[in-house]
Amino acid sequence: MIEMLVSVVNQIVDFFVKLFYICLLIAIFGFGLLNMLHQEVEKQRKMREGKEGRQ
Repeated sequence: MIEMLVSVVNQIVDFFVKLFYICLLIAIFGFGLLNMLHQEVEKQRKMREGKEGRQ
């Protein structure tokens, strides 16, 4: 009985650890992607401002 309980608890803990790592990976990946997009937008804006400045 106790062994079964320990097994179930271990499975639950394992599941939450995996879930936590997956969330962490998604957060890091998402943050990197947002940062990349922000840099692209800044580049486009600077290019546009540069063109307008020349005219």
